Amino acid sequence: MAYSGTLVVSGLFMLPTNGGQAFTILAAIFLGLNYLPVTPPQILWISIGAVVVLQALFTYFPPMQDIFGVEAVPLSIWKWLLLGGVILFLLVELEKLVIRNMRSQSGEAPAA
Repeated sequence: MAYSGTLVVSGLFMLPTNGGQAFTILAAIFLGLNYLPVTPPQILWISIGAVVVLQALFTYFPPMQDIFGVEAVPLSIWKWLLLGGVILFLLVELEKLVIRNMRSQSGEAPAA
């Protein structure tokens, strides 16, 4: 179960801008909107809120626990899950910095 929590917390740090924005843009296209009803920062916060609510339901709502056969994660474990998310975020940012430096040293144009 902690593995599931780790994945969700990592997703909070890595995926909301990509997944949430992509979903909103696709929904706007399918609905035929010529403009987006929300701004990208709003999409980010809505995505984060949705992930937190869904994870809380999955983890702590008894009917969901019965459906998925999971147990509640003790609150003391969440600090470690959040720490894992922060570490993952920092590692990805470090990777991006290294890649940018390698490209600038080799004279490659930055990726779009």
